[in-house]
Order: sequence, then structure tokens, then C-alpha cells
Amino acid sequence: MSGEKLYFDFHGIILKVVSNDKESLSFIESDFSYFHLNPSNEKIETHITVSIFLSKPPYEMIPEGTLAAYHTKDSAVFKSENIQFYDSFGKALVIYDYRHESAQIYSLDRDILYEKTYLIIMSRVGELLDRKRLHRIHAMGVVYNGKAILCLLPTGGGKTTLTLSLLENRDFSLLSEEVPLISSNGLIYPFPIRMGVIEGTPLSIPEEFLKPFKRTHYEPKTLIDIQYFKDQIANVANPGLIIVGKRIYSNNPRIIKVSSIKSLLSLFRYCVMANGIPQLLEYVLRFDILTMLRQLPIFFSRFLASLVLVIKSESYEIHLGYDLKANAELLTEFLSNKFRETN
Repeated sequence: MSGEKLYFDFHGIILKVVSNDKESLSFIESDFSYFHLNPSNEKIETHITVSIFLSKPPYEMIPEGTLAAYHTKDSAVFKSENIQFYDSFGKALVIYDYRHESAQIYSLDRDILYEKTYLIIMSRVGELLDRKRLHRIHAMGVVYNGKAILCLLPTGGGKTTLTLSLLENRDFSLLSEEVPLISSNGLIYPFPIRMGVIEGTPLSIPEEFLKPFKRTHYEPKTLIDIQYFKDQIANVANPGLIIVGKRIYSNNPRIIKVSSIKSLLSLFRYCVMANGIPQLLEYVLRFDILTMLRQLPIFFSRFLASLVLVIKSESYEIHLGYDLKANAELLTEFLSNKFRETN
């Protein structure tokens, strides 16, 4: 395929993205700008290749007579040896060759094209990082005084609001607003990608770092280029605090100390079982026995990494009220006071 190329280095996983549409490519570049790679030559070894086509989906590429293996809410999935075809009911076609880790994504709708590309990158990069024993956790992660703070919040719990609030204080640096990485030795690695807020959310961020995005099943978002925070990206950090979010019916949030077991149960959900991590399950699991057996060591490795993290961290619980700003202000004050006490 002729077109523009981008390269990214996700902690040793090299991704190449090629497209005949500059606008789609610019969205991907913005999403993963922290990982952008400028190779000295194009003979660099890549682990994943994604080709994006702003064009009519070529359904004739699905072998004649192939029956759908299963359906999801977004697509019908067809299998042919190591290649799977994800038909988004006429709106898009994704072809993934698992043997060569290469994707072809087709759509005439730029928003759908971009959304499919983002999700397949997150899904496939995530699985290859798992194989390197670097595991994603659905959490907001920042660093203060060399210590990592991971906040495991439920969907709609205000991770982005909290992240933006904390980063107003230059003493905090960012691991990830959504998916920091944890390793078996307890270290936390940065995975900063674009942030998203509900369209219309007041932001004190220059327009050049903002992009509108219409999602398929959810309300529109405004995407924030992580380059805006490039001077506040954290390095690899040691464990510090784990803070688990719990909803309450109150406008008075509070923070209490909890047992390590409680944190481990939350990590089982948000890391071991990958709950809430942005990906499409069908791009990770191929729903065959061999693939599922191969996943068992990954689940075990995630659990061990979670266990080490809990042992090396202090555990707290934040009771989240209705007011997201109040939740963020409470946590900011708590963290500032907590680390002031330890210094």
C-alpha cells in the first residue's frame, strides 16, 4: 500500500501505521504521540502493521461461502485459517492476519475508521505487551516524589477530571490517565495516550491540542493530545499508593484506609480480567481452545504482578460523591498532605 507511514515504539513493541488518508493518520499520531518513533531507515523490524483505507469495504475479500463464526454488538466475525474478518454490518471491514500481526481497516466513515484503528492498536499492542510481562491496568496513574499513585475508579468515576486536576500541580507527573503498565517486579511504566472528555466540558487547553470525535455507541468526545503534557510525563516509578473508588449517594466524598485484600480484589477485576481496558475482546481472544490455553500464563502473570504491587503499596478507598470536581479536590488535597507527611 502506498501512502504516509508512522512508526511507534510501545516499550519495545514496534507498530507501523500506513494510510491513504492524512486526516485519519493525524488522529492516530495525536493519540499515541508519546510513543512516536522516527526510525533511521524503513528497514526497521516491526511487530504489528496496520493499514488504514478511507474506502468502501472490499467484502469480496471474505472467502466465498464462509459462515460467521460468531457475532458481537459491533460486528459479524468470519474466520479463515489465521485470518479473521470483522464486518461492522456494512460500515467497516477489519481484516486481521494473526500469523503476521497485520491489519487492514476499511470504511468510508472517518470516525468509524479512526475508532476501529484506535481499538485494534490498543488490543494488539496490549496482547504483545502481556507477552513481555508488562500488563495494563484500568486506572489513573500519576507519580509524586518518585512514588506511583494508582486510582482504580469505576466507569464514569471521573478519571479524566481527576487527572487534569492533579496535573495542575507541577509536582505531579503522568503515568497514564487510563492504562498504566505494571510489571512482575512491582514497577509501574508510563502509557500516556490521548485523553477524552465529554464534548462541551470546559477546558483551559489551547485549541491546537483538542480534536472532536463522534463515537459509535456513546456521546461525542473532545480528545486531548498528550503532547500538551509532554513536560509532565513520568518515568518508570516505584509503587506508592493504590486508591480504589467506590460510589456513594452523597456530595461528601471521603478517603479511608483499607486492607491489601480489598485492593487485590479490585486489581483482579481491573488488571487480571482487564475490565474497562479500551480494546475489543474479539481482537485479543480468537475463541478457540488453543488461544485460550495460551492466555492462561498471561492471566497468571497479571495476578502475580498485581500481588507484588499490592504488597509494595499502601491501600485506600475513596467514596465518590456526585460532584466529580469535589472528588478531585479531595484526592488532590489528600495526596499532597500524605506525601508532605512522609517527607
